[in-house]
Amino acid sequence: MRALLLTALLVAAPAMAAPPRGALDTVSRPDRWAVGVMLGDPTGLTLKRYLGRNAFDAYLGFWAPGLRFGADYLWNLGRLAHSPKVDLDLYVGGGAFAGALSGPCGPGFISCGGGAAYVGGRMPFGAELLLREAPVTFGAEIAPGLAAGNFGAGFLLDFLLIARVLL
Repeated sequence: MRALLLTALLVAAPAMAAPPRGALDTVSRPDRWAVGVMLGDPTGLTLKRYLGRNAFDAYLGFWAPGLRFGADYLWNLGRLAHSPKVDLDLYVGGGAFAGALSGPCGPGFISCGGGAAYVGGRMPFGAELLLREAPVTFGAEIAPGLAAGNFGAGFLLDFLLIARVLL
């Protein structure tokens, strides 16, 4: 489990690193919706609304473990790479979530058991690859957070791989 967590942190580290000032191009996208799936913690469905430079993302996690609903406001830090085929954008955000647990959680994170309800907040850092010739995006996100419920309070760490279709 620790090896998996360390691998996830190493993969996501470039998205969390602050690039030198002026290294990112400003991004402004058309206002549009995207719907997709996310794999990781939590695994589920995602609905994203692009709002020009920033975005709003809501998700429903079927395995968190358990069920979790959340929403994040995302600030686009800028475009790290641009080519005729793809764009690579970096973002940071903040949001809230609520859920109900079913079963054990990973060591070092929130203590849980069946039926424990919780609420919390998280701060996602991510990178999103936008295909320019198809209405599809792919992303990777890491989001540290805090949760509190009838089990007490604790730390959590989400790591997600995301695929969306632009509507």
